[in-house]
Amino acid sequence: MKKVFQFGIYPIIMLSASATIIYEIGAGVNQYLATIPFITLTGVLILLLERWIPYEKNWVGSKNDWNLDLTYYIINYSIKLIAQFLFIWLAASTRFLSWFPVQLPFWMQVIIALAIIDFFLFLLHWQSHKYQFLWKLHAIHHSSERLYFLNGEKRHALHQLIEGSPGIILCLIIGTPQPVVVGALAILSINMFMQHTNLDYKAGWCKLPQK
Repeated sequence: MKKVFQFGIYPIIMLSASATIIYEIGAGVNQYLATIPFITLTGVLILLLERWIPYEKNWVGSKNDWNLDLTYYIINYSIKLIAQFLFIWLAASTRFLSWFPVQLPFWMQVIIALAIIDFFLFLLHWQSHKYQFLWKLHAIHHSSERLYFLNGEKRHALHQLIEGSPGIILCLIIGTPQPVVVGALAILSINMFMQHTNLDYKAGWCKLPQK
């Protein structure tokens, strides 16, 4: 039973969360009502699961880091919300290209936007481990003494802007609809929980090889 849970929990959470977010936004539900409460509920679920089947028992419970990590999360998620409002304003006030395939089903549009944004997150994260200026900002993310779902957003606000801006700006330039970007960012937020959770799960062939 534990094996089934370990291999099933990641795809179950990610697929169900992604499907719910995409369905609600695509059906016309207010994008923020379709994302923020759901991200919060998913975070609470993962928090409870961490206590039920933790990867490292010594990481369960606050280590005097909860308030700090929650503050980082609120600040950095607020930056994402501000970026979304700027996206709306710029898209409405400036003429951009019409290269994004808006004729595709909404879920396919979200996957495309997700791939664009995540590619630049990967690229900037990789560069942050190579260049001293970026590392000084990124080192905050690696300063935690335990791994749990909330410290995925533990990062310098400037580094958040450096990592997140290229993909979102490219989406804006090629004419990506704003609800599509909101859906992609919401899915990334939940995946950030899962990437950093203290949950004893297995990713199978999805797990990147260790160097």
